[in-house]
Amino acid sequence: MCTVLTWIQFTWSVVNARTLHIDIITPGSMSTALLGGLPFVRPAFDSALEDIKQDYPSLTVSQAFITANESEECMGENIDHVAEYFYRRPNSCPLKEEGFCWTIFILPGCSRNLDEIQQFGTELNKVVLSSSISSSYLIQKARFPTLLTTSVAPISPTYYASFLRLIRMYNWTTVVVVTDIGGINPVYEIGGRAVFNLLASAIPRIDVTFIPVNLTGDVSAVELIQLLQILKATTRVVILVADSLPSNKLLIQARFNGMTDGSYVYVLVNPLTLPYDGGRQRTTAHAYHFEEARKSYSSCLLVSIGVDNRFSLNPNAVTIEADPFVSIWKERSKAAYNYTYPAGRQPTQHVATSYAAVMVVAQVADELRQHESPFDFGNGALLARQFFGRTFHTKVGDITFDQQGQRVPQTFVGYFDPDKDAFVPFLIHEPQSGSNNFVEVMQPLWPNGSWPVPNQPPCGFQGIGCVKGNMWITIIVVVVVAAVIAISIYSASKRFFLDQRLHELWWNLDADLLLGGGEESTCEVGSNEIGLGLHRVKNLP
Repeated sequence: MCTVLTWIQFTWSVVNARTLHIDIITPGSMSTALLGGLPFVRPAFDSALEDIKQDYPSLTVSQAFITANESEECMGENIDHVAEYFYRRPNSCPLKEEGFCWTIFILPGCSRNLDEIQQFGTELNKVVLSSSISSSYLIQKARFPTLLTTSVAPISPTYYASFLRLIRMYNWTTVVVVTDIGGINPVYEIGGRAVFNLLASAIPRIDVTFIPVNLTGDVSAVELIQLLQILKATTRVVILVADSLPSNKLLIQARFNGMTDGSYVYVLVNPLTLPYDGGRQRTTAHAYHFEEARKSYSSCLLVSIGVDNRFSLNPNAVTIEADPFVSIWKERSKAAYNYTYPAGRQPTQHVATSYAAVMVVAQVADELRQHESPFDFGNGALLARQFFGRTFHTKVGDITFDQQGQRVPQTFVGYFDPDKDAFVPFLIHEPQSGSNNFVEVMQPLWPNGSWPVPNQPPCGFQGIGCVKGNMWITIIVVVVVAAVIAISIYSASKRFFLDQRLHELWWNLDADLLLGGGEESTCEVGSNEIGLGLHRVKNLP
């Protein structure tokens, strides 16, 4: 017995003594125009490496940042630069046992080159973890089995699924998706098409219409009215995939057209610039648009991502609760990159998820390091599967992955409360719940109290209900005239054929019968008897 215990203790001591090295390759940009630029996210990466050193003594971590001298913002993530570094770098594993080194790509910034880098990672069988952006390729595990993301940006498949979840909840079967094209960010058009494709492929079927339109430029009232007339004849449910200012244009005109009385619902997405809520960081130039549009928000719902109150998705938002990391990251951004956060601004979720990305990698690495049989850290697809369907706890919030390797954020649907000047959540979806449905936590305040809006469009499914009164009169007159003409034609034709019949049979008439001298054939109609002086046709010689 003692021998068995000694062997177990020896085996455990050997396993526990194993050291694992993690080699992180991070393509990045020096631009402060990108939320995932190194002046923002590098301090978070540094904090993660410090915490790993303290919390996981059996792990060693190195991180190489690939940047480019070109002025173009995303050149640091060019696949040529990444491939050149990967193949020319010195031996990245400082350990004698090569099998205990894990090389991983962590991307904090641009989406422009994500498809090339994830393809590169697939060919190398290395994990590619995106910490600031998401990709539709995440659900294509047959093609990209090593791709993961900790991103909570509202441009992800999990966020798009929230709209289908909402439509299903209220059994709406007729929907229009309006998306802004040529605006401040192409992600709105990409997102609008993604939402449309998701709804169009849903079973049971949803009758969905896609309307791409430029709302960012100079849009006349006539153009907006034409768009609203199309909506009025098609649906009561409009998903508006656009930034806040372009959306406001349509919502203001909708109020002028009497389409914000609660009989329609406009489902809004999280804006990437100015928030809908309150007056936070609004400039004087934008004040009018928000004050006017605010009168229309009572007919709107906002689908938003639930994030830790310490960090925001929006760089223009002021966070309410301070986090110990905030002051540290601000100081390091200034010291290392000479970047000073504007007054009232805080690091965004892009920064927080960069920290979280490294920490969840460390948690998985430490677990696999302790396997009794050595784990193959060169198998990126197998490594990626260790994250699927799990929730990880970090200092900046929980990270939940689905079975595709994409982060599942907490999502809210909120109605607008004018007294609070904010969208108040009334539907919540928790990623850890295991359910695919929203949970209603309260009833929304809706104009006229008619919630949810009916499924049938105000004009009917064929649009005939919106024909104006004078048009109805015209239609009725046309129908009556047509009926009179039809009756007249029928009567004339009947008389014509009767005359023809009599003309053909005149020679069969019996004069005696006409004079009343023979047998009489009668036909009783009501109380009247009508004598028919027609003789049977005789056989002629």
